[in-house]
Amino acid sequence: GFRGWGRASVFGSTSDTSLPWGAVMTYREATPASKVRVPEGFKVELVHSSQAGEGSWIAMEMDERGRAVVAVESGGLARVTRTGPGQASYERLDADVGTCMGLLFAYDSLYCTVTENPAKQGGLHRLRDTDGDDRCDRHAVPELFGHQREHGALGLAVGPDGAINRAPGP
Repeated sequence: GFRGWGRASVFGSTSDTSLPWGAVMTYREATPASKVRVPEGFKVELVHSSQAGEGSWIAMEMDERGRAVVAVESGGLARVTRTGPGQASYERLDADVGTCMGLLFAYDSLYCTVTENPAKQGGLHRLRDTDGDDRCDRHAVPELFGHQREHGALGLAVGPDGAINRAPGP
């Protein structure tokens, strides 16, 4: 073992539903819409739960067409498009980004805070569709801040001065 480390303790199986944490390694449906409380005038609809092979989603942003772009924990981006009541399609996007912790649509672009990519260069990435085919064809990195820990720079927002700001991670 590692010098100075104690022995591992086993508290139970990750698939034992009788334990407080339940079957954590089992794919389940997201929280039902009826259990989400929202202010008067708002409506919640569950259209898609992450399925096997779709990964864990760590950030989400809605595009100008009302589609959700999600950052997949293993790297890359996907898009969830509502196709009908309680239904949606899921597609991986061809965007050469690593693990994104923050997403923001602003100024005709999708900005991503990338904490890790194959080149180990974390930074603020700007993705654009300049030819109107609904696919990213321009990828720029306006700011490099190096490889970050897992959570790195989190949320992105346009500040009152019009600049894009990022929230620091833990």
